[in-house]
Amino acid sequence: MKKYLLLVVLAVAGLALAPSLDAAGSHHGALGGMVVDAAGNPVPGAVVEVEVHTPSGHTFHARTHSDPRGRFIFRHVPAGPGVVKAHKRGVGRGRVRGQVIAGQLVRARIGLP
Repeated sequence: MKKYLLLVVLAVAGLALAPSLDAAGSHHGALGGMVVDAAGNPVPGAVVEVEVHTPSGHTFHARTHSDPRGRFIFRHVPAGPGVVKAHKRGVGRGRVRGQVIAGQLVRARIGLP
C-alpha cells in the first residue's frame, strides 16, 4: 500500500486562519484536502475522520464526507499531532499522519488504493 505524505503546511492568502483560543487556552488550525483513488481521481462521498492528540492529553475526533470533487475540510481543530483517515466501500482505505498547526490550514491528500 502506498503511503501518502501530509503535504507542506500552507498559509494560503485569504484562507489562512487567525489563531483562536478555547477555554483551556489551546490554539486551533484547520485541516483540508482531497481523497483520491489509486489512479489519482477524486473520490466523492468518502468518510473522512480526523483524530488529534492535544498537549493537554485530550483526543479530538471529527468526521465528515468528501464533497463531489473529493475535497474535505475540518475547521477549529486543536493544534497537535494526529491522523486523517478516509474510506469508501468498493474503493479502499487510506490514512496520513501529520501535525495541525495553530492559525494555519494544513493540507492532506489521502489515497485509497
